[in-house]
Amino acid sequence: MKLPNASPTQKFLDILDIKDDILVLKGPRFCMVLETTALNFDLLSEKEQDAAIYAYANFVNSLRHPLQVVIKTRQVNIDNYLKFLEEQEKIQPSEALRSQINSYIKFIRQLVIENVILNKRFFIVIPYQEVGISKGSLFDPLLALIPFLKKPAEASYDQASFQRAKDSFEKREQEITWHFRRLGIEIKRLNTTELVKLFFEIYHPETESQQAFLEDAEGYLTPLVKPALT
Repeated sequence: MKLPNASPTQKFLDILDIKDDILVLKGPRFCMVLETTALNFDLLSEKEQDAAIYAYANFVNSLRHPLQVVIKTRQVNIDNYLKFLEEQEKIQPSEALRSQINSYIKFIRQLVIENVILNKRFFIVIPYQEVGISKGSLFDPLLALIPFLKKPAEASYDQASFQRAKDSFEKREQEITWHFRRLGIEIKRLNTTELVKLFFEIYHPETESQQAFLEDAEGYLTPLVKPALT
């Protein structure tokens, strides 16, 4: 049975395209996503903490463009890890090794019962939007507040704007990387495949397997989103 007036999922998302490791949003707007390592501030000495604070303050004061810090937290499911340990326990020829693995499995299970194991990932989102002269009417800001009268965002972009955004991101990435290395934090730019996987996980938080993503890395272009099946 075909649903009447069915709309693709992409119609309800702000993402227009993912190209050359850059998010293209409706508007058009462009975003670069950087992933960073973490810094355990409490484990630093007092001098190291002061140096980190000074370096971060210097970074914030040097900013000439907006950025967004995103922390993605997800509860870790270790069922597959426990199954792997159980299989390893069975094939060990040594009784001592089997006993040690069994004790480790019990420890992990008790740890999960008493604590929630979380996985945290840290991202920096750098936006880019060209400033142009608006061609709308004086009433557009007021009409934008009314959902059913709001104008749809532009669904296209030109290559010249994309290239200017790309050039700007190259400079901003170099600048941010330099500042973060002073903090002892490594930074990397998410490529197109990693961006697709990231948004797949965001919009499918209940899935533990990435089967659907692995089968169709460019699946964000298809009109139907299929669940990952185990």
